[in-house]
Amino acid sequence: MKIDPILRLKGFLSDPINPAWSSQGLIDMFSDLNGNMKEKQLTILPIIDNEFSLHNCAMSNMQYHFLRAITLHTFYPQTRVTFSTKDMEWLLDKFDQKQTQQRAALIIMTLKFEALSEQRKQWIKQLLKGTLADQDWSE
Repeated sequence: MKIDPILRLKGFLSDPINPAWSSQGLIDMFSDLNGNMKEKQLTILPIIDNEFSLHNCAMSNMQYHFLRAITLHTFYPQTRVTFSTKDMEWLLDKFDQKQTQQRAALIIMTLKFEALSEQRKQWIKQLLKGTLADQDWSE
């Protein structure tokens, strides 16, 4: 039985502070979403950001690992995706309005750190200091 991919994602996020997923569940979700990998990511990432932003908390280890698992699907050779700052403008705008560790981590997982403004780089470094995402950027 095919499960709606958005319902599957919301199931993974039933506890947004400690998301629960499986590798096969992610594979199935991505397979069932329409579009190429970039379109699939641009469908689910705003949903994830919204769920995480409803809880004003430090980034949990599970949130970090979930974001890594989701974004790593864009780096497989057959699905390699490069996001531009224009693609992620929605996220950058939200980050400028409200900086969270989760948003900072998602930004560095999807964009080249050097493409960011100096202000955003500083916010990200400060927000992620001491977290699992602390060294996920390079200059």
